[in-house]
Amino acid sequence: MAVDKNETNIFLTRFMEFGTVFSMGVQDNDFSPIEKTNSMKQTLIILAMTAMMVSCKNKAKDETKVLSASEVRDSIEFVKFKETKARNEAAAAARAANTATVNNTPAAAPAAAPKKKGWSKAAKGAVIGGAAGAVAGAIINKRNRAVGAVVGGVVGGGVGYGVGRAKDKKDGRN
Repeated sequence: MAVDKNETNIFLTRFMEFGTVFSMGVQDNDFSPIEKTNSMKQTLIILAMTAMMVSCKNKAKDETKVLSASEVRDSIEFVKFKETKARNEAAAAARAANTATVNNTPAAAPAAAPKKKGWSKAAKGAVIGGAAGAVAGAIINKRNRAVGAVVGGVVGGGVGYGVGRAKDKKDGRN
């Protein structure tokens, strides 16, 4: 799609006129309703693009954290606790195996791990994203609100699922 130089000039002219409405106190009746609508659409597009640029910033700087001495000490103690707990569990398992062979009784089967209850973050994200997308799609598509809601719901659900799945992976949930 080629952009005509004339269209670009019209866009810049409208944008400048819209900016002067607020800065110079021009009254609302100086522009026709069509000019106001076009200027508002252009402003919303610029705001949306700015919001997308701001939200996509690199967050790698925020992830690095310097630990204080007490936090380091707590981390070391926690690691020692986990090692001690693992040794104790191994010793208990060895004793249970020795007891089972002496008594000629089979050792008890280990208890099954409890199932995770509740919704995963991926499922929650898909539902929330789908609902928000459906509402946004119905509002944005003025010609056919049902189609807008369906498209918005599908896109929102997909984005919500992706965000929730990333959180699930970060938490270690498969």
